[in-house]
Amino acid sequence: MKYKHHGSTLIQIVGAIGYIACALEWLWVAVLYMPALLSSGIFVPMEREVVPVVAQPYHTPSVIDIAIVAGITIIFVALSIYLLLKLPGVVTKTASRAVHVSSDFIMPKVVDTKHTTKKRLLVLSARMQLILKFIAALLPPIVITFSSFPDVPLEPAVIWTVMLFVSAWAVGMFGLQWLLARVFGLDYAKVW
Repeated sequence: MKYKHHGSTLIQIVGAIGYIACALEWLWVAVLYMPALLSSGIFVPMEREVVPVVAQPYHTPSVIDIAIVAGITIIFVALSIYLLLKLPGVVTKTASRAVHVSSDFIMPKVVDTKHTTKKRLLVLSARMQLILKFIAALLPPIVITFSSFPDVPLEPAVIWTVMLFVSAWAVGMFGLQWLLARVFGLDYAKVW
């Protein structure tokens, strides 16, 4: 039983890395589309009055001012570190929940659930989840294939290298997760 626990932990870590790689893929697509989105006119700045700048006399900040600024800086640094540590877990759990809910939604439409055994439904649900993960990981390269990015100051080779590396990483991690779940005999319903 001890090995199944370690295998389960390893499987969840591999899945988490796959989800993070998949999120990075979609983030890369968003970065590539951002210049076109910004230049499209959707984000038009509001007209503002030009206010003349008046020079203010310089005064030395007091110790209290410095302490307040230092305190706010420390709070923001600590908050940033906390958020950076929590972000992978949040991404993983949210993506896992989305895959499981999507699979539960799709399964009754694809399979006759009344005439299928529970064991067979679990196997089919596991396959559906794997297919959904692969679709989420392979869709960004497909989107980039049919897009052109004239506003992006990057060479197409750089765009493709980053996309294919992250995509291969996500697909590889999802495949490895599925393989490890099979090797360790873990119920795929418990896999993230």
